Amino acid sequence: MEYPDKTDLQIIQELRASPRITNKRIARQLDIAESTVAQRIRGMAERGIMKVVAQKHLFSDGYEFLCFLFVNTSRRKVQEVCKDIANHKEVCSVSQGVGNPDVFVISRAKSIKSAHDLVDRIGQIKGVDTVDFCTCIHMHKYVSALGDLNAPNSMVDKEEESIFLPLSQDGRQSNREVARKLDVSEGTVRQRINKLAQSGVMQFEVVCNPAALRLTVNATARITTLTRQTDKVIRELKKLDSVALLAEVTGGTNILAHLNASSTQELGDLCDNTIPAIGGIHSMQVQLVVSAAKHQYHYAYFDSVKELPRRK
Repeated sequence: MEYPDKTDLQIIQELRASPRITNKRIARQLDIAESTVAQRIRGMAERGIMKVVAQKHLFSDGYEFLCFLFVNTSRRKVQEVCKDIANHKEVCSVSQGVGNPDVFVISRAKSIKSAHDLVDRIGQIKGVDTVDFCTCIHMHKYVSALGDLNAPNSMVDKEEESIFLPLSQDGRQSNREVARKLDVSEGTVRQRINKLAQSGVMQFEVVCNPAALRLTVNATARITTLTRQTDKVIRELKKLDSVALLAEVTGGTNILAHLNASSTQELGDLCDNTIPAIGGIHSMQVQLVVSAAKHQYHYAYFDSVKELPRRK
C-alpha cells in the first residue's frame, strides 16, 4: 500500500472539514497550485487511498432498526460463510473475528419481524451453527470514514435513486457533471442535493483505505456499565476518535463499540488504560477483527446540515 505524504494528508484534512470544498479554495488554504490539488485528489482516488462519496443515513429508505448479529460456525470455512451472509441486501457489514463469535454482522431492518426473518435466513446458511442478535436502542456514533475502496461489496445498490448513485461513486463531481449524466438542469441537482442534506438523509464524507492511514487493527467491544453510569461512559467514549461505532443495545451487554487502531499495542492501551479510566464500566469483552467480507461505507449516522458548499 502506498502511503499518502504530508501534502496528501493536508488535502484529506481539508476535505474532511468540507468534502465539497473547491480545489481552488484548498489550494489557497495550503498555498499550492490548484492543478496540484486536482492531480493529487485524482491520484489518491485512482490508487484506492481515499475518495469523497455521498452517504445515506442508516435510518433512511424505510429502515428503522439496526441489528447486531453474532454468528458461530462449523463444518465450513468462516470466509465462505461470511460471503453468503454478505449477499443479503439488508446487511451493511460482515467481519470475521478471533474467538467467539466467528462472525460479526451489522444489518438494517424495517421492522422487528424483518430482523427476525433475517436471523432465520442466516441461520439456514450452510456452516452456521448459532445466531445471537441484539438491536440498537440508541445510536450515538456511526462513522463510515474507512473502507476498502476497491471492494465490490462496498458499492451502493444499483437500485438507489438516480441523484444518489453518481454521487455515491464520486462525491467531488460538480453539479453540472451530475446534471449532464441525469439529463436534468444544474439547478435541479443543486436543489435536490441541498434538500437531502438539510433533511438529514444524505451527507458527503471522505472515505480512506485504513491501510493507507495505518489503521489496520480493528476490534469490537461489548461493554456493560454500572448502574446509572451509562450516560457518562457513552459521553466519554463518543469523544474518542478511535471509536467509530457506539450504540446502546438490548441484552446483558448494554453498549457496543467498534474500535480502530494503528497497532495491537495502541489497541491494547485503548482497552487496558484509556477506556477503563473513564470509570463506570463493570466489564468489557474485546474481540479482534481479522478481516471484513463486506462494509458499506455509503451508510452512516449523522445530523442534517444547514447548507452545503456550492459545487459549480
